[in-house]
Amino acid sequence: MKNRILIVEDEQIIAEDLKVTLKNIGYEDCLIENSAEQALEIIKKQKPDLIIIDIKLTGKMDGIELAEKINKIEDIPVIYFTAYAEKKVIKKAMATKPVAYLIKPVIEKELLDTINSILNK
Repeated sequence: MKNRILIVEDEQIIAEDLKVTLKNIGYEDCLIENSAEQALEIIKKQKPDLIIIDIKLTGKMDGIELAEKINKIEDIPVIYFTAYAEKKVIKKAMATKPVAYLIKPVIEKELLDTINSILNK
C-alpha cells in the first residue's frame, strides 16, 4: 500500500511498535516524529495521507494543538491514539474533528480496521 502515515508519538517504544504493526499489514511508508513542531514540518513537506497523534508530546505543543494547526493548513485525516480518557480532554480533542479517538491500550484489530477504513475508501 502506498499510503504515507505519520505517527506523532513521544514514547519511542510505542511509536516503533505501531510502525512495525503497520508495516506488517502493508503500510510501508510510515514516519515517526516525537514533537508537534517537527511533525508540522514533515506534514508541510511530505503531506502524509493519515496522521496518528498522541495527545501528550514532547515540546511546547500537545497533540490537540497540532491537530488544530493541521486543520488550518491541510485536509489530512487524524486519529488520536492516546491514554487520555477524561471527558474534558476528549471533548477538546473532538472539537478538532478527528476521524477516530482510540484509547490506549488499543486492540490491534480495532486500530487496523480504523486505518484501513480511512485509507481504503
